[in-house]
Amino acid sequence: MCEKLKVIEQIDADTQVLLFKTKGKLVVSSRNMLGIQHRRKVTPTEYLITRGHLDEHPAVPKDADTVRAEGKVQSIFISKESGNSAKFQAFMLLDPKGSIPIMVFNLMIEEQLTGFELDINNILSK
Repeated sequence: MCEKLKVIEQIDADTQVLLFKTKGKLVVSSRNMLGIQHRRKVTPTEYLITRGHLDEHPAVPKDADTVRAEGKVQSIFISKESGNSAKFQAFMLLDPKGSIPIMVFNLMIEEQLTGFELDINNILSK
């Protein structure tokens, strides 16, 4: 399902514009979400990642064959517990701009969990 998560623009060390793309499958059209992500170290062991929706960006023109979903707001709170272990809480408000079968939606959520794990590993390795 997930075709790619691409950094479109690096604004500063902690802020970037991201494009998340999914492939169409069966009755579900290809979708993409464009947003801005900011990472903030809250304490030495706690991090907050926020993502907000962008309607457009000069480097990402709208494609007639792809539905632009809206990731209205998303936040991820990560707490480093010890060594290489951490816990996180994630909240998301998403408008997929159309009907998506629950099975396909669950696959998308599983792929997003993989993305969260990569974020956590990147933060813990710093």
